[in-house]
Amino acid sequence: MLDTMHDVPAMVLHRAMDVLAWNRAASALLTDFGALPPAERNLIRLAFLDAPFRALYADWPRAARECVAVPRMEAGPHPARPRADRAGRRTRRPRPGLPHLMGPPPGARTTAAHQDVHPSGRR
Repeated sequence: MLDTMHDVPAMVLHRAMDVLAWNRAASALLTDFGALPPAERNLIRLAFLDAPFRALYADWPRAARECVAVPRMEAGPHPARPRADRAGRRTRRPRPGLPHLMGPPPGARTTAAHQDVHPSGRR
């Protein structure tokens, strides 16, 4: 089916963003997926670790936030799943220029400092 789609790049993705199948247009536009080992055919991995692939994004900061959100969203309902956990660990590793993207893992409890304030504004 993908091979019949000549005019549009098309891929079949796993929920963890692994590229399972692709057509020639996708390879021409993005990267030669066939030249990559199967374990490296992951859109999130490519976005963070492959400079030419990352350069395809016009708005890299937005793309990076979305890339981080995908495995976190996927891990949310099933945090104990090994695949989701591996993807989450990869996105939580510090990357140059991306510390603002990292946060607590999905489901982590956070606390905020607060002060009790009287309705009149007095403490």
